[in-house]
Amino acid sequence: MLFAIGFTGVLFGCASGGSSFALTLPRGVRLRFNEEFYGFRADNAGDIAEALSRFGPELGGERVLAVTRQELEPHFALAGTNDVCRLQTAEVWLDITMVLPEWLDADSGSESLQARWHEFEEAVRKHEDDHVRLFIEGARDLLSRIQRVRAGTCKTVELEVDEQSRISREHLAERQSQYDRDTRGGQTQGVCWAGTGRIC
Repeated sequence: MLFAIGFTGVLFGCASGGSSFALTLPRGVRLRFNEEFYGFRADNAGDIAEALSRFGPELGGERVLAVTRQELEPHFALAGTNDVCRLQTAEVWLDITMVLPEWLDADSGSESLQARWHEFEEAVRKHEDDHVRLFIEGARDLLSRIQRVRAGTCKTVELEVDEQSRISREHLAERQSQYDRDTRGGQTQGVCWAGTGRIC
């Protein structure tokens, strides 16, 4: 029997109690961390596989076991005149949403199945936590880039902030993609469950 339910928890400036990453946010980076779960009920390993395949979040048009999404935005204020402007303040706002599976009635499963699930759950969380670390590093990189923008006309300063934001986002996207290539989407870390199409 399968039954799915979703719920959400939101924390500002800190990680949830479940996540294992240690946040070291640089001054000027503001984090909003949101942890969501797609919960399901299952009687056996096959039901778990079906639930993961059916209810997992979508990424690139496909269902995945878990995902971490982010929005990264620079916020800044300019001082000066139209002829000569400089950055007066600069911040980066990072909004992260992590979506994880939750076997709601795990206590009803056999000890061996529960142990297997907990190993899988820990592997999923570690993989997603590493994505969070990369997002935080990306926010730090973006902040450093915009803080180095030189004075100029207000328009040229704004354009340079936009350009540095584009470059930083591209670098971050490539680092995230490389991490997934290196870990085969987490499979080398144990993010796999037989029956979901992911080789264990």
